[in-house]
Amino acid sequence: MPLSELLTPGVLIPWLLSMAFGIFVGATPGLTATMAVALLVPISFSLPANAGLAMVIGVSFTAIFAGDIPATYLRIPGTPASASATLDGHALAKAGKGRFALLLNLWCSALGGLIGMTILILLAPQLAKFAVKFSNFEYFWLAVFGLSLSAVVSAGHTVKGLLAACLGILISTVGIDGVSGRLRFTFDSVELTAGIKFIPVMI
Repeated sequence: MPLSELLTPGVLIPWLLSMAFGIFVGATPGLTATMAVALLVPISFSLPANAGLAMVIGVSFTAIFAGDIPATYLRIPGTPASASATLDGHALAKAGKGRFALLLNLWCSALGGLIGMTILILLAPQLAKFAVKFSNFEYFWLAVFGLSLSAVVSAGHTVKGLLAACLGILISTVGIDGVSGRLRFTFDSVELTAGIKFIPVMI
């Protein structure tokens, strides 16, 4: 596809508008990038393919970055991907360097997005073949690895990190069991059947 077809007002204007919407959604705690994409799907579906894809990409990328704004200044992650910014980003904000933290985050997000997209385009077929071979054993050890990172992140407070990991496991059991379909710890509350979302727990 020629680059001239992408650099047209019919593509650039929806793209820029979706990026502005993504910043608003990402900076609002409790609203995720996935929700922003879901809200734009009906609109993007009625547009040409180039403009629709530009809107989806723009809103998802900016929403993930904008989640670091409340994480840096309020220590509340705007999106689940912004949980790590509540540590270093908030510490820099308390030292009066919040603008520097967000600027650094913006540059790293842009470079990381470009590099990640390039690698994904080149390695997507091989990654798909590898992902299909994942079984229950690999998922189990991946979960164990993720939980063990709590001890690394909470260096110097290992006991607190492990307690937080155990509390997270307990909270994740609320809702419908993915294997048996039974309700667990919902206490006859319809609102708890879908489980407890990540952002409220982080807050």
